[in-house]
Amino acid sequence: MLRVLGVLPVVQPTYQDRYTLRTVQGLSFFPEYRYLMSEHPSAPPVPNPESDAKLLDQCRVDTFRSGGKGGQHQNVTESGVRLTHLPSGLVTSSRSLRSQVRNKRAALRALRRKLIASQRRPRRRIPTRIPRAAKERRLKAKRKRSNRKSLRRKPLDET
Repeated sequence: MLRVLGVLPVVQPTYQDRYTLRTVQGLSFFPEYRYLMSEHPSAPPVPNPESDAKLLDQCRVDTFRSGGKGGQHQNVTESGVRLTHLPSGLVTSSRSLRSQVRNKRAALRALRRKLIASQRRPRRRIPTRIPRAAKERRLKAKRKRSNRKSLRRKPLDET
């Protein structure tokens, strides 16, 4: 379905299009649908703000009762903090400390670590040959196991 907003056409694929494209191996042939695959390199990286205040502005802050051990104080104090980073959808929470302010700082540190980790691309693995000695060890172990299993079988009747 094609819908025109202003001058530029905006392509809005249906669910069936998305499903088909996720199953098609040659997704790179459909550049207009690349955004559907989040791991694609063309997905824009989420900026990591310098200050904690700016990062906190991009988050939804939820407070909750931390629960667990601690008795009456933890049951009535909302010291647990959950931060949801709205641009990226990352969620971190902290409930280990007694103070809500300290938990918020801890959750911010964890969120910053997650943001940095999400922007890091994994190194491409270079496939290596299996050494000859390793192949021989594996085959020797297979033969030994096979021999042990064959000894479990009932003997053939010699009549």
